[in-house]
Amino acid sequence: MSARKPRCRVGDFAFVIRSEFPENIGRVVRIVKRSEPAEDMPGLWWLARSEGGPMKGLRRDDTEVLTMEANGPDAHLLPIRSGPGSSTKTAGRPKRVAPPRRAPSAVIDQLAQRRESPEGVNHA
Repeated sequence: MSARKPRCRVGDFAFVIRSEFPENIGRVVRIVKRSEPAEDMPGLWWLARSEGGPMKGLRRDDTEVLTMEANGPDAHLLPIRSGPGSSTKTAGRPKRVAPPRRAPSAVIDQLAQRRESPEGVNHA
């Protein structure tokens, strides 16, 4: 079985996309370092620091706390990055989209003539 490629890296900003606490979803955190996974949830885990005030967390004894740093699995975070080396699965700046092309004026004139003509008349 192959290991999944991590989404986050140390120093990344990331959105919390899954959490036991709904109020943590959508928060922005900064990835500090790798951390030990929970016994019941193996995989890659990170220590993340909140960028917008305390977030809810659990101590090892399962008591709820407000904290600026919490451990969480890589799969619960969506990195915020753009530029070289960024994945299409990361949140970042939206791509620029070209404006819609305008039809040539001759086509616009033909459509206007069709609207003005009586039904059943062929303009071809």
